Amino acid sequence: HLPLDAKVSMNFWGLTPSIFQALEEDFIAFYQPLDQEAKKSQEFYLPAVINRLVKEEKALVNVIFSSENWYGVTYAGDKHAVQETIKEMKRQEKYPKCLWES
Repeated sequence: HLPLDAKVSMNFWGLTPSIFQALEEDFIAFYQPLDQEAKKSQEFYLPAVINRLVKEEKALVNVIFSSENWYGVTYAGDKHAVQETIKEMKRQEKYPKCLWES
């Protein structure tokens, strides 16, 4: 696991509905030839589809940089550290006490 102060590159995509046809076509081409065991473990990469569309000049990507920290829960072991970080942000009033109410 990475320490909370590690520097990583994260992606957060905002897409328009036009992406769904390309995703469906590429996913079918990716998924159909796989055997049953491979279907359980292979990963379909959104950036690969977007990269293809950009190369074919069918899509445009705008990159927005941020110096903010990103806290994600990829593995069960990540959950506690993220929960503690959120609690601390609430104590510092960076987040509201109840995140789900405005």
